[in-house]
Amino acid sequence: MAEGTTQAIDWEALGAAEAARLAEVHALVVTGRDVHAAARVALGFGRAASAGRRVAIADLAGEIPELQSLVKGDDPHGIVDSFHYGVSLNRIARQIDDRGMLFVMPTGSEPEVDAEILRNDRWYRLASGFREVGALLMLVVPAGVEGAAELLTMVDGALVVGDASTLGIPADRTLGVVPAPYAAGEGTGARPRIVTPAMVASITPPEFTPVGTDALPPAGESAASGLRTPSLSKQVAVIDPPPSRRPYFIAAAVLVAAVGIWFLVGRPQMERRAAAQRAAADSVARLDSARVAQARAAAADSSTAVTTGPAGPASDSAIIARVDSLRMLLPANPQDSARAVAFGVVVLATNDPAQALARWTEQRQQGIPAGTITQVQLAGQRGVWYQVMAGAYGRAPQADSLLVSMRDSTVIGQEMGRVAALPFALALESKVGRRAAKAVADGYVQREVAAYPLLQPDGTATIYVGAFASPEQAAPQIAALRARGISPTLVYRTGRSF
Repeated sequence: MAEGTTQAIDWEALGAAEAARLAEVHALVVTGRDVHAAARVALGFGRAASAGRRVAIADLAGEIPELQSLVKGDDPHGIVDSFHYGVSLNRIARQIDDRGMLFVMPTGSEPEVDAEILRNDRWYRLASGFREVGALLMLVVPAGVEGAAELLTMVDGALVVGDASTLGIPADRTLGVVPAPYAAGEGTGARPRIVTPAMVASITPPEFTPVGTDALPPAGESAASGLRTPSLSKQVAVIDPPPSRRPYFIAAAVLVAAVGIWFLVGRPQMERRAAAQRAAADSVARLDSARVAQARAAAADSSTAVTTGPAGPASDSAIIARVDSLRMLLPANPQDSARAVAFGVVVLATNDPAQALARWTEQRQQGIPAGTITQVQLAGQRGVWYQVMAGAYGRAPQADSLLVSMRDSTVIGQEMGRVAALPFALALESKVGRRAAKAVADGYVQREVAAYPLLQPDGTATIYVGAFASPEQAAPQIAALRARGISPTLVYRTGRSF
C-alpha cells in the first residue's frame, strides 16, 4: 500500500461490501496498520449492517477522529469507564443514526485502552450476548497491540484492513481482508486511480476463500434476507504523487501534522502540567513553622489517634511530641509531581471515626479501588476529621467516572461524594512484589490502617495510606502513625489500582 494515498480511498464503500459477505458474523475485530482506514471500514460495514440489525462500534484505538467526531454531547464516559469503573454499556453507547440501529462506544475518560481491557473475558460474554439477540459488535483495534491476540480468541474473528501479510493474525481467525485498491508502480507521474464495483468485488485475497460463498452478491443486495447495502457504483479518485516527489511530500505532511498535533495537544498538556507543578510547589512553600504549629494544635485537639478508625486512644503528649519532631513537610519524590495520580473521590467527611471505619469497610467489601481514610483538619472545624476516600487517577474525568459508578450502583447516595485534587499520600512500603501487594496491604488493615496498593510502572507496588490536597494536610495522620510505631513517607501519589 502506498503511503499517503489511503485518505482518498472510499474505505466505507469497501466496508459496506464486507457487511454483505459477513452477514452471519456477530462480533469481530476490525484492525490494520492504518487505524483510521480501519475505523472507516467499520463505519461502512456498520452502516450497511444496521439496515437489518443493531450495530455497536467500539473505539479501542484511543479516540479515533473518524469515530469520536460522531459522538455528540459532553459526557466523557466510554469503554475504559465501563471496564474499569462499572459504567453501563447502555450509558456509553451513543446513537449516530436516525433509526436507533447504529451506535458508537467511544474510548472514554482515558485516551488509551490498556491491554488488561483487551484481555478481559467480559468480551466473550458480550460477544455471546450480541449473538443471542442477533446484533453486531465491532471492535476497532490497532494492529499488533498488546492484548489483541487474546481479544481475537473471544470474538468471531478479524477483518483486516490493508496488508495482512505482516500482522501475524492466524488464518483461522481471519474473516476477511480489505486491501487498499491501489496498484503500485503504474506510471511515473501523478494520475488518478479508480475504485470501481468490479475492483471492490475482487478484494478477497487468494489465500482466503469465504466459507459458503463463491462471490459477492450484486451491489445493493445482500446475501442476508432483504438486507440492502449502499451502492458501490460511485467512483473514487486517488491521486498518486510522482515517485520522485513522494518522499518529500510525505516528510512535509508528517512535519506539518506533528507541529499541528503539538499545538493542539502537547502544548496545552505542557501548560497544564507546569501549572500543576507550580501549584504543588506553592503548596509546599506555604508549609512553614506556622503550619506545623497548626498541625500540632489539630493533633492535640484530637482525643484519639486513629488511622482507619478507633484504634485505641494515644496520649496527647505522645502525639504532640511526634508533631514537634516534624520538620518541613516535603514530598520525598518531587520528580514525580508531573505524573502524580492527583484525583480521587471524597466520599464522606465526619468527626466520628467509627462512622468513617464502617463506610470504608463497606466500600472495601464492594471492591471500590484505592479506598482509604484520611485524618485531616478541615478549615473552620475543630479537631481531627476523617475523610473516606476512593480512587487514584491522573485525570479528573476518571475520578468522576468512579463517582458516577458508585452513585449508579447505590454504593453511595446520589448527592454524596465529590471529586477532589489529592496528589499527596503517605507511603508505607515500596517495591513490593505485585503478587504480595494485597497481602501486605491486608496486613496493615489488620492493624486498622486503611492501606491500599497501587501498581507502579516497573511492575512492583507501593502501599499507601491517605490522600491529601497539600503536604501540611498530612501532618495529623503522620503524627498518629508515628505514635503507633509506623514511619510513613510523604510522597506524590503515583501508580494505578490493581
